[in-house]
Amino acid sequence: MSKESVDRVRQFMRHICSAVNGSEAHKKFVANWIGPWPGKVLQVEAAGEKFYTVITKEKMWMEEGDYPSPDVIYRVKDGQVLLDIFTGRTPFRKAMKNWDLWVIGAAHESVPLAQLIFNVMQAI
Repeated sequence: MSKESVDRVRQFMRHICSAVNGSEAHKKFVANWIGPWPGKVLQVEAAGEKFYTVITKEKMWMEEGDYPSPDVIYRVKDGQVLLDIFTGRTPFRKAMKNWDLWVIGAAHESVPLAQLIFNVMQAI
């Protein structure tokens, strides 16, 4: 359990937020994902730390701590697991099957999140 790996997850998600906020194409994707809802909240719990990402049609940002009722919680012992999933090194399903990743709540939100990350990575 590495604080350093959790910090890298934060840095990665900040990069995704910045890329989404700076791109009309990414914002359009997010608007289609969100649909009629006000937004999505995705929480990360790793190595005893908690933070969440708020996604609205206008903006995407991160906050520290617990969100009262996130759409989905990604719980891992080590943040490297999430980095490996986000960057395609480890399949999402494999991490869950091995109990390296626990997904609590609306796991289906992981599909558009993965597509958004892919879109951002392709635009680099």
